[in-house]
Amino acid sequence: KPGVVAIVGTTGNEDCFVILRGGTRGTNYDAASIAEAKAALEKKGVSPRLMVDCSHGNSLKDHRNQPKVAANIAEQIAKGETGIMGVMIESNHNEGNQKVP
Repeated sequence: KPGVVAIVGTTGNEDCFVILRGGTRGTNYDAASIAEAKAALEKKGVSPRLMVDCSHGNSLKDHRNQPKVAANIAEQIAKGETGIMGVMIESNHNEGNQKVP
């Protein structure tokens, strides 16, 4: 079939969110990092919705730190933080990576 060229504009997806996973500069799940991320999104006119990855950089790449991260997020939400819409938790039956058979 021949294709048709089109230019399409949208207003964006209201259901999008940013995932904070930490990185080479350290963790980014603390209240100051959450506030900074929300402010950056609001400045761009985007809904300030954040998901926090409890693994990867935020756990300092140690899966045993995930409960500490999740507890901190729960505390922020309990204190009224509305920008956090969820968390990601990495779980496996065995620690470390597993080879695919």
